[in-house]
Amino acid sequence: MRRLNTLKSSVAGWISLAALILLAWNTMAVAGEFEAGEHYRVIEPAKTVRGGDGVEIADIFWYGCPHCYTFKPMLDEWVAQNGERVRLVRLPAMVNRSWHIHGQAWYTALALGKAEELHQAIFDAIHQDGQRLNQRSGLRSLFEQHGVTPENFDSAWESFSVDAHLRRARQLNGDYGIRGTPSVVINGRYMTSPSMVGSYEQFFRLLDELVAREAGDEAQA
Repeated sequence: MRRLNTLKSSVAGWISLAALILLAWNTMAVAGEFEAGEHYRVIEPAKTVRGGDGVEIADIFWYGCPHCYTFKPMLDEWVAQNGERVRLVRLPAMVNRSWHIHGQAWYTALALGKAEELHQAIFDAIHQDGQRLNQRSGLRSLFEQHGVTPENFDSAWESFSVDAHLRRARQLNGDYGIRGTPSVVINGRYMTSPSMVGSYEQFFRLLDELVAREAGDEAQA
């Protein structure tokens, strides 16, 4: 009986040890799952983000990008789930001059106090209704459908505020090294995209990890 109890204790010990090894292996696998330079890029030097609570998540988009259209509701849901832990900002991509008009459309909507409403409307018009919206006149008509008079549209479109936002957006695009969309910049320190990670599921796991890292840095500061 004593020998049997010793054997049982030994087996239980080996099982516990195996469980600990498996747990450590899984922890190491998650911790080492994402690598800088492959799944995300460290922005050097890191850019100072503007004031606000939470870790800044910069959504880099272009209205003509079908992947951005697919990505938007997923990112919005993730942001909502994180609550005050993160702070979402939109940043239009300025990869080439033909994309600038869509950046101007975003900042015009922002100046008119209709940013998120028109953000979705522009995406829908392009990807559901087949509109190109690559000219000012077409954008003016769309804004008018959402309660903006042509006069107010033109005034905002040509305003100093919108021009200043566009200059800032071009600078940030260069600082962040934006080459495509959709991309996300975390707190001015890391840049990544679903295409760098390989899937949306993995992308949001990486986003969770980078936000946790930044939130930890802020707590220690």
